[in-house]
Amino acid sequence: MCPRSDRRLHVGKVTGAAEQIVSEDGWSNLRRPVDWQDTSYEWEELPEELRHKLSVQHDVVDLTAVQALIEGSG
Repeated sequence: MCPRSDRRLHVGKVTGAAEQIVSEDGWSNLRRPVDWQDTSYEWEELPEELRHKLSVQHDVVDLTAVQALIEGSG
């Protein structure tokens, strides 16, 4: 999951092991393969509970516990 980079929630599932790769800027050296969903979600339209969970300062957040909210069934 990649929250708020463009005021949208992008959801994906990690599909493999992490790899160390040297990046040009030195900030993004740990990489994991991800299958991203085609659909993204407007930040303002997310349920408050989900926005609160995503407000933690992480680039990647485990959303398994709120998966039903993401899928619109919670």
